[in-house]
Amino acid sequence: TLKAQEKGLEVLFSIDQDVPLSLVGDPLRLGQILVNLSNNAVKFTEHGEIIVSINLVKEEKDRVELQFAVKDTGIGLTEAQIGKLFKEFSQADSSTTRKFGGTGLGLAISKRLTEMMGGKIWVESEPGKGSSFIFTACFDVRFDEKGKQITLSEDLQGMRVLVVDDNESARDILENALESLSLKVEKASSGAEGITKVEEADKERPFDLVIMDWQMPEMNGIRTSEIIKKHPNLKQIPKIIMLTAYGREEVIRQAKDAGLDAFLVKPMNPSMLLETIMEVFGEAPEMASASMVSNKSQEEESLRSIRGAKLLLVEDNAINREIANEILEQAGFKIEIANDGKEAVEKIYQENYDCILMDCQMPVMDGYEATRAIRKEERFSNLPIVAMTANAMQGDREKCIDAGMNDHVSKPINLKELFSALVKWVPPRETTDIEAPVTTASTEKEELSLPELDGVDIAAGLTIVGGNKTLYRKLLIRFHRDNSNSFSDIKKALEIGDEETAERLAHTVKGVASNIGAKNLAKAAEPLEIAIGKKLKDQYESLLNEFSRNLDKVLASLTILASEEVQEQKEDIDFSSFQLPGNIIAEIKKAVDLGMLDEMEQQLSVMEKLKPNGEKLAETLRDLADSFDTDGILEILEKIKTN
Repeated sequence: TLKAQEKGLEVLFSIDQDVPLSLVGDPLRLGQILVNLSNNAVKFTEHGEIIVSINLVKEEKDRVELQFAVKDTGIGLTEAQIGKLFKEFSQADSSTTRKFGGTGLGLAISKRLTEMMGGKIWVESEPGKGSSFIFTACFDVRFDEKGKQITLSEDLQGMRVLVVDDNESARDILENALESLSLKVEKASSGAEGITKVEEADKERPFDLVIMDWQMPEMNGIRTSEIIKKHPNLKQIPKIIMLTAYGREEVIRQAKDAGLDAFLVKPMNPSMLLETIMEVFGEAPEMASASMVSNKSQEEESLRSIRGAKLLLVEDNAINREIANEILEQAGFKIEIANDGKEAVEKIYQENYDCILMDCQMPVMDGYEATRAIRKEERFSNLPIVAMTANAMQGDREKCIDAGMNDHVSKPINLKELFSALVKWVPPRETTDIEAPVTTASTEKEELSLPELDGVDIAAGLTIVGGNKTLYRKLLIRFHRDNSNSFSDIKKALEIGDEETAERLAHTVKGVASNIGAKNLAKAAEPLEIAIGKKLKDQYESLLNEFSRNLDKVLASLTILASEEVQEQKEDIDFSSFQLPGNIIAEIKKAVDLGMLDEMEQQLSVMEKLKPNGEKLAETLRDLADSFDTDGILEILEKIKTN
């Protein structure tokens, strides 16, 4: 969508009401096909719109066939050109590669993946009139959730809604989505027509709600909304939800001044629409982050006496470290980091700490062993050690106390629980040399928009990081990068009989997933961790399948954030400044040719050693591989010099 907005293109999602919501299949591969087709649509379209649609083709018992389509208003294709499309390294004609870039490999791989999902792929097109890339795929349907549809509360059903948008396709898609929520819909194609319809309806049965597009010719959505909101002759002023493009924070600020009630970021889906309407009419549940904000002032008062204390944070996972570090520094503590228990034991001989926050399950030396080693020294007998662990089972607290720890707090981090433990165990300070946390930056952080993420509870994740959206986005991207191979790593460890490593990996995913709000993934990781710990081998397969399904859902939903990050990285690096042996470039191209992107690791390890920015280069290529962006990989390789 970011690339589309740069070109002024409209991106629309159209999901038929008959499509089941709970499917069993391969979300990662499905996402890769859709991303590839959508990227192509943006690449070959200069004006107009791109519509991504899903329709039900066939339903048999607990299995369905769905049809996906990516329709654009781009350059179009002839019959002869269509015949070449799905062959590897082939595009419509030689001028296509020169003008638009790319190799055509993505379509060949998409064809292969589609066939693996029991479907087929084809294109319908006319030169100059755009193209529709269409494919089918088969899925199982979860029996217990089959046919489940989202609905508004009864008191909101039957409301009159006006859709104001100059784009006909957008109007039709919104109409379909609103009618599926049992709302009565009318449409207007311009701001002026919208005002007229509101005035006419006010005489008999006024509109309850207006869905207003921002970008319209002659009179934009903000001006139109302003006229409606300040209209002197209306008996009932309708609620107005503004449709605005992703990343248009300046528009949101202007719209707030005009008195609008809410915003929907394009492209929207029915779930986002439902939640926004309920919020506007006061029926949406409160965001979890609101309770965190209201508790902040209470916590600050109790923390005042220990602010400035020096804490040693012992944690092996980078995401967990960053979350805890950010929270504690914002609360006014001085933080030092140890990556495992052995490093923690070494550090306490070098520095004086007021308290240790100790993770329990770590490689090299775990938290229990580290605590016992620390307690052997008499001078550390009164040093407070507070356990931080994702294990909340009965007996875990006793295990921590038996090892010599003073207290136990659970992950994901509960601010009240953590701060209460620190107030209890950290000695009060006569004077503090650190001021109260500065909160002015939080306003800027709140302006960052986050898309809806399947499998991730954004409100819960933001609560854990204190509402810091910039940090949260960074953690989500890191999770995508660090956990792409978690399932295969656990499976390999089990295959070679290394239960200890497999258990620790499952434990790590459980803790990190909880911290980013991926609740279902955390729930799937917990029984897997327990089964591995108890060596219940007959349960491994079913638990691994459930874990994989939830992990794939989260990874697929984070792809858009990872892609944005890759784009930012690409803009920061001068690829032409690198020089590599020709055989390394050839090996990577071969891996891309075969669709075996995981075979590039050896070559990427060589790249990491290049100075400067070698690590950034390798990281960018890894992220492109994770996003299935083969064209992006080849584009970078062409810029790198060979020797």
